[in-house]
Amino acid sequence: MTSTVSSNNTSSTKYSYLQTANGRYTGLASGIDTESIVEKLMKAESASKEKLQQQYQTYGWKRDSYRDFYSKLSSLRDELFNNYALTSSWSTKKATSSDSSVSVSATSSASGSLTLSNISVATNKSNSNPIDPAYTGITGSSKLSDIGINEANGYFTLNVLQNDGSMKATTLKYSSSDTIDSFVKNINSSGAGVTALFSGNSLSLTTNATGENKLDGFGTEIINTPPDKIPAGSVENTGIFSSFGFSGTGLVQNGTNASVDVNGITMKPTSNTFTLNGYNLTLNNNNNSSNVTISSSADVDAVVNKVKSFVNSYNDLISSMRTATTEKKNLNYPPLTDAQKAEMSESEITAWETKAKAGILKSDTYLEGVTNSLRSTMSSKLGSQGTYNYLFQIGVTTTKTYKDGGKLQIDETKLRKAIEADPDSVVSMFTGTDGLVSKVRDELKSGMDSIEKVAGKKDSVENTYSLGTQMISLKSKIDDWTDRLKSIENRYWNQFTAMETAISKANSVQSMFA
Repeated sequence: MTSTVSSNNTSSTKYSYLQTANGRYTGLASGIDTESIVEKLMKAESASKEKLQQQYQTYGWKRDSYRDFYSKLSSLRDELFNNYALTSSWSTKKATSSDSSVSVSATSSASGSLTLSNISVATNKSNSNPIDPAYTGITGSSKLSDIGINEANGYFTLNVLQNDGSMKATTLKYSSSDTIDSFVKNINSSGAGVTALFSGNSLSLTTNATGENKLDGFGTEIINTPPDKIPAGSVENTGIFSSFGFSGTGLVQNGTNASVDVNGITMKPTSNTFTLNGYNLTLNNNNNSSNVTISSSADVDAVVNKVKSFVNSYNDLISSMRTATTEKKNLNYPPLTDAQKAEMSESEITAWETKAKAGILKSDTYLEGVTNSLRSTMSSKLGSQGTYNYLFQIGVTTTKTYKDGGKLQIDETKLRKAIEADPDSVVSMFTGTDGLVSKVRDELKSGMDSIEKVAGKKDSVENTYSLGTQMISLKSKIDDWTDRLKSIENRYWNQFTAMETAISKANSVQSMFA
């Protein structure tokens, strides 16, 4: 038998318990099939080692099952933080606008109503200039050198208005061998905040952001490059756009700010999108003829769907742990020995091992501990203030079926009434340090820590977790048995060799007197 702990490979040749049979010539004097006899003897001798191998395999399966649940706990823990932990992730309110000239959405802090009037939208500006008529026949595929831009390694810096009202400096490099199209593409992909277009012998520049730059009246301009941004070995050309028909360093004039009266107070935002009183407002077009009313109400459907999503994710975990801890063991399907695998196909091995793994975590104290702690959390006080502090108050309870293992169910009618009455209180039960999400994440982390102690993680060293130390001990015993079986087999061969030698001598003596 080999010295490996176990083998998952099937072989087209018949499995043998012998390790030293090859090269032995047996039964020459006696006519006995010595090899078959030793094979049977070694099969019996190997029974103890095979039991150890099966136990080792069981521990490996158990470790892997634990690690699967570690991953499930970790995934849910991450999901809860990303999707439910922050108040901002809950859409507790929905907003309406009385006119299409203004679009609106509401954050959880939206309050009161707004009346908008005398709406003028913010604009951006463009500037288009034809190339000097002296350069005839110029197209996008023409080189910069064709219009008098001769620096082999040139650069310039654009200062461009951004959506937040600030100016952003971006340094761009070019070469006289670049085409006009590649020059334009370089500007557009630079993130500077300006769009260039070359068409019909003209270059146009458009500042992407709306509104005004209050410093010097230009939304896009060329400035002297800051010392720390100067490319080594290059030549600055602050007049590069003069070759495209632009005059001076100011390339595109400012746009205009928006103007809107909000509850009688005039505002002039630089962008058509801005936030006010918890409302995200977008001015779509000018409107000087009518008032636009903005209001909000509880977004009951959004909160209901959020609670449902939380419950579904939670129940999926509870269901998987309940299945694992109650699944019946298949005592008739122990781990396969190497000899058994040699007689089976890959599909047969897979089918057998699926049944053999069933119930491997039956009545497991670690998973049951996680389930019980989570179930207790579901009945604990949540949130520090508000109308609601317990899940049952908003229609979320554990099912009455014991076999569900603490899964949650929702009385949607009761949940909707609670949200309509006090949506902020409902959300606070889930968010914050005293909220359900935080408490559940703590329990999941505790469960992960317990599992890690018994089964480690994917990259854990065997001697750092309890199942690993047991597997190390088993492997040592298996290796000891491997050495012992070699000695036993050699003893059997020596005994049969002695027998063959004696028979051969007897036959020789008998032939002398024949």
